[in-house]
Amino acid sequence: MSVNSFKSSHTDLVHDIAYDYYGKRIATCSSDHTVHIWDLNDKNEWVETKIPTGHTQIIYRVVWAHPTFGQIIATCSFDYKVSIWEETSPGVWENKAPLVDSRDSVVDIQFAPKQYGLKLATCANDGSIRIYEAIDIMNLSVWNLIEEFQVDGCNCICFNPAHYGTVQQLAIGCKDGSITIWEHRGQYRWQKKRNLGKHNATVNDISWAPNVGRSFDLIATGSKDCSVRIYKIESELDDNNNNNNNNNNNNNDHYEYEYKHDGEVWRVDWNLLGTIVASSSDDGTVRLCKQTGNGWTNIPVNYN
Repeated sequence: MSVNSFKSSHTDLVHDIAYDYYGKRIATCSSDHTVHIWDLNDKNEWVETKIPTGHTQIIYRVVWAHPTFGQIIATCSFDYKVSIWEETSPGVWENKAPLVDSRDSVVDIQFAPKQYGLKLATCANDGSIRIYEAIDIMNLSVWNLIEEFQVDGCNCICFNPAHYGTVQQLAIGCKDGSITIWEHRGQYRWQKKRNLGKHNATVNDISWAPNVGRSFDLIATGSKDCSVRIYKIESELDDNNNNNNNNNNNNNDHYEYEYKHDGEVWRVDWNLLGTIVASSSDDGTVRLCKQTGNGWTNIPVNYN
């Protein structure tokens, strides 16, 4: 697999890059307090649009909502704010709503799978996980804070993209290296389902693989300890079980596969089939790992 590069007009470190649902648009955010949107044109070139975000500190994450709801992105920053942006006409982005409930830097955000409506989860340095919902998708200036709970040291979050009826799940990585799975069932509040494992340092990113016909789930984590781990989770969902059992704190330190970078790992993500995981690191490399019939194998990457 080959890798191509293109120049950005960001004037400082780029912290996050996010493709839209179709892979035809990219959003980037930076320490220069700006977000840029890139569109792939007919000449296979990326055309850049700058968004004056209004953030006053480092913008750490940018995410796209599902296109069912329109062209919407969210950003989070060390200035304690989350901003919701909508493209109201081609190339014109409007700041619809600042979410200002956080009392500390917001370090991660993610939209929920579309089947649960237009919801956004946020993760702050003080351990607060907040879930917001836009009740009226035609009025993105109003977002209701519908859930809030504490996970000490939380640093990254990821929804389970699979559809299990009313059951929603979040994977949460923490600064002490721990990984936990949280679950929400109907009228019940978010509860911890299990402890998944523990890295030797901060978990910087976590990604739940799309499930295409598997009887189990896969979660990838990237850590300050330079490792990427792939966890295999057997399905334990039972809609008749309210999850108030004695298994909530069961530890499962077994990871199915681990590989190392030569530097701190900052991002991990899956392809659409959940068969290839990509990771990026301070060592200046992107690595790909693929699931095969004989386990996991690394895919060579050519840097042009």
